[in-house]
Order: sequence, then structure tokens, then C-alpha cells
Amino acid sequence: MNFRFTDNHDQHRRPNALPQLPTWFEAPEEAPSEELIRIHPSTSAPGLGWAIIRSARWFALAGAVLLVLFNVANMLLPVALGRTIDEGIAPLTNGSPWEDTVPRFLFWLGAIACLYVVMNLTFRFGGRLGWYGVQRAQYELSAKILDRILDPRGFGDRSRMPGELLAVTTLDVRRACLALYVAVYPIGELVGILVAAVSLFLIHPALGFGVVIGAPALLVIMSVASRPLQRRSVSEQERTADATGAATDLVAGYRILAGIHAQPFAEQRFRRLSQAALRGTLSARTALSGFEGTTTIFTGLFAAAVTAGAAFLAFGGQISIGGLVTAAGLAQTMMYPLRSLIGQAGSFWAMAMASASRVLDLLHSPHRNDALGTRTVPRHTDGPGAGRDTADTAARPPEVRFDRVPLPAGEFSATVGPGTFAVLDLSAADAHALSDALSYRSPLGPDSPSSSIAIAGQPMDILDPEAVRSIVLAAPHDADLFEGSLLDNVRVGADSAASTGADGDDEGRRRAEDALGTAGCRPLVSELAEGYDTVLGDSGMGLSGGQRQRVALARAIAVDPPVLVLHEPCNSLDPVTEAQVAADLKARRAGRTTIVLTSSPLFAQCADLRISGRHTTQNEERS
Repeated sequence: MNFRFTDNHDQHRRPNALPQLPTWFEAPEEAPSEELIRIHPSTSAPGLGWAIIRSARWFALAGAVLLVLFNVANMLLPVALGRTIDEGIAPLTNGSPWEDTVPRFLFWLGAIACLYVVMNLTFRFGGRLGWYGVQRAQYELSAKILDRILDPRGFGDRSRMPGELLAVTTLDVRRACLALYVAVYPIGELVGILVAAVSLFLIHPALGFGVVIGAPALLVIMSVASRPLQRRSVSEQERTADATGAATDLVAGYRILAGIHAQPFAEQRFRRLSQAALRGTLSARTALSGFEGTTTIFTGLFAAAVTAGAAFLAFGGQISIGGLVTAAGLAQTMMYPLRSLIGQAGSFWAMAMASASRVLDLLHSPHRNDALGTRTVPRHTDGPGAGRDTADTAARPPEVRFDRVPLPAGEFSATVGPGTFAVLDLSAADAHALSDALSYRSPLGPDSPSSSIAIAGQPMDILDPEAVRSIVLAAPHDADLFEGSLLDNVRVGADSAASTGADGDDEGRRRAEDALGTAGCRPLVSELAEGYDTVLGDSGMGLSGGQRQRVALARAIAVDPPVLVLHEPCNSLDPVTEAQVAADLKARRAGRTTIVLTSSPLFAQCADLRISGRHTTQNEERS
């Protein structure tokens, strides 16, 4: 993962197009490898916010320095305008020779031009450095969340829907990293207000004291006015995340909902969450309107008071016309940083803390009790597989034993020996529960959920889940395809099994093509526009259900694990294709253990071991 986003049109740029200016402070080509955000079990939401700031402290510091320069230049601009009037225009009205006045006039015009250049460059690159720091923090925080989501130990407190996980990984991570802006922008705004106060004090002490007294009072008023906005923004954020998660789950599972005619219930749930999100948004926008109205009124009154005071002093001859222009300009210029200090910094911090709480809730969630083992899977060195380039000749597959496994329909017992092609004919609910338990996707139940399944004679609940996953691959029935080509989807599994080296790419492609052939995907070469190199699009929606199932099966086959567990791998295929896939799969998996959870008689005909029925009774048939 990296930060750089390329424009596809760059590849088709016209030969005579004008060269583009270089851009600085862009994200690097390589993803950062150093871990900078430290999260501990005791980390709170404010602690995470400060950890995000510390992770990008150098970028935040550089950005803050540039934005300090921007605000100083912004406040000095009215000063330069006033000096231009006092030294370059007013003397001419008093009869001074133009030879003495024009150089000063040109000097201050040049100063104004320089201030504009400084303002443009410092604001542009200061903001870019701050944004780079935000992206850096987003990358690392997203990686931590993905590691937690993909942890085979799962979540022990409650199940989480994909939509909720997506909302936390995207929306909440982005908003939590807004905490970095609190270290970038407010410092420059405070310095700018201080420069304005000093400048007004130099024009006349009364104006400076007015700012020193009025600005803090104005900040207090705006802070009180912003509290409803901050509370409602947090509520809006939570409701929007809930609605986003529900929408994601609804779209992803719509086919299943249509199959069981449950669309009305799902639509009712989404409508309820969507209406709640709408109410939260309207409430937050109402608070935002009230806050903006309040800040506009009070900052306008503040600017008017400073300008009126300066006009009074000017009419009394205590300050010059240039001083009046400077005071009026400073009063107007101070309005934005005063509003920004509360309206943006406060709101950003409140939103960041709300999202940080949800991020920490996910990261700090306990692991499942049945997935806390640390032992490795014992290996035997007398296994089969000699002569096969995909077989591990150094170790044979372990035995898989099911001892009174608590499934939805009752207890199940069976033993699958090493190198066996076994078919387990279970109910749909039992097969789903058993596949999920073998892959650590979900526990079997509260009573000894995994100790009833043994790998190589060791209960699963004492084995390290990573070690089990390196031996046992339980492919989900509804597997998702990724963006990219058909071959790329299968190479995800083939590359993990291929040896590294100069020929690793060629070996991975060959493994992927062999796996596609075993899964009955050879007809896709002629059916698809670019054969195996056809880009599938989002979730492989360009393929039919049977085609997606075969590609997902090929991906699992390409991994070539010692123990492969498949759940109804061919129920979307025609009988002829299914029979061929079953025969080819058995031949390819010779010397490996294969467990197929299916009621298909075509797979049963190829099985070395067939177990039909449930509970503790077994019906074994050798082919």
C-alpha cells in the first residue's frame, strides 16, 4: 500500500503537451516501514490522538512553521498597506517632492508583493506537509486495524458485520487522524493574532489593549457556542457510520436476502438507520448554522469595534490615515483565525476523539477464548508426495479428528487420516459451522468450542492459529474475488506456495494456470475477452456465479496446503463439469488431505472416505 495516486491519463498524454512543473512534498513511492504509532491496552482516545500527532511530528512541525509564517505575513499585509499610504501617498498631498516619495512607495509595493508570495508558498506547502502527515498516520492506523481484523484469533466480545469494519477502517481512521491538524493550524493562528495585537499596540496602545481583552472574551463566547455543534457532530458521525455499515451489508448480501425473501426486513432496518443518520445530520447542520451565525455576529462586532476605535483616534489626530487603514485591515484579517481556532480546531478534535474511541474499541477487543493457543502443529517426516513438485516431501499431512464436535444438529465424530480424500455429507448448517471452526472464522459454541477438533493429535484450542492456518486451509463457500485479472486472483494463492527466486513469477503463473485447469476454468480462456488476463472488476461481478465459484476454487487449490477443506465447491456447476472437477481435484491432491463438505454424489464417487449422517454415527465407504 502506498500514498501515490497516479492519473491514468498521464499514460496517454499528448506528445506536444506542455511540461508540468515539479511538485514537492508528495508521498513517497514506497510505503513506510517504520512503526510510529504506539498503541497500548491502556491507550485512551486522547492518547491515540497525541500518538497520531507524535507519529508525524516532524511533518507537523514543518507545516506549523510554514503556517506561522503565513499568518505573520497575512497580518503584516495591512501594516504594509498602511505604510504605503503614510510614506508613499500622504507625503505627496503635503507637497513633498515625488523624487523622495516614489522610492518609498515602490519599496512598500514590493514589500506587499513579497508578502503575497510568502503567503502563497507557505500556505500551500504548509498545508501539504500537514496533509502528508495525515496520510502517513492514516496508512499506519489502517494497517493496524487490518491486522486486527485479519487476526485468526478473531473477536471474543461480539461479532462484527463487514459494513461496521469497513466504516471503522475508512471513515473513523480518516477522522481520527484529523487530530494532527490541531498541531498544525492553531499555532499559526495564535501567532497571527499575537502579531495583530502587537501591531495595533504600536499604532496606539488603546487598540492593542482592546485586542488583548476582546480576543480572549470572543474565544470564550465562541467556545460556549460550539459545544452543541461538537456534541451533535459526534452523534452525526456515529449514526452515519451505522448507516454506512448497514448499506454495505445490505448490498453485499442482497442476493441471499432475495433468496429467502427477507428484503422487506433488511430495507426496514436500513431505512431506520438512514432516517436516524438524516436526523443526526440535520441536527448537526442546525447547530453549525447557529454557531456560524453566532461567530459571524460577534467577530463582526469585534472588527467593527476595532475599526470604530481606530476611526475615532484618526479623527482626533492621534493616529494617521495609514494607521486607520492598518487597524481596519487587521480587524478584518483577525476574523478568520478567531473563528478557526474554535470552529475548526475544536470540531476537528471532537470528531477525532469520537472516531478514535471506535478505533480503539476495535483494536482493544479481546480475542476468542478458543484461539489463544501457542503450540505448533506436530509434523511427521514419513509422508507421501515424492515426485510431485507441489508436494511437501519432508512431512505428511496431519490427521484430522472430530470428537463429538457440537454442531447445530448435534454432535459429530469422525477421523480423516493423512492423504485421504474425504467427503463429509452434513447438513448445510453443520457444514458451515465446521468450515468456520476449522478456519477460526467463528467458534462452534460455548462448551469446549475447539477442543473437540484435533490436528495431528493436538486440540485446536491449544494450537497457535497461525500454525494451524499454515497447515489447514478451510476456504469459505462464498469467497470474494479481488479487483485485477482472473489470473491475478488465483496467483494470490499460487505465489504463496511458489518458491522464491529468479523464476518465482513464472512458477507462480504456472501454478495458477494448473489450478485453474483443475477447477474447470479452461473454457474461460475462450469465453472471456482476454482469457485468464481479463480484468474482473469489483468483486468479480463481470463473471457468472459458476465462473466466480470456479475461480475461487482455483485460488484455494493453488495454495496447495497439506489439508484443504472445501464447502460445496461446485454446487453452481453443471453435473458434467462437477464430475470432471472432482476427479481432477482428487488426482491433483494425491498425497494431501482433502475434506469436502458436500452432499454431491459426484464427489462421493471419488472419495476415499465418505461420512454420511450426523451425531456420533458414521457411515464410511471406501471407493
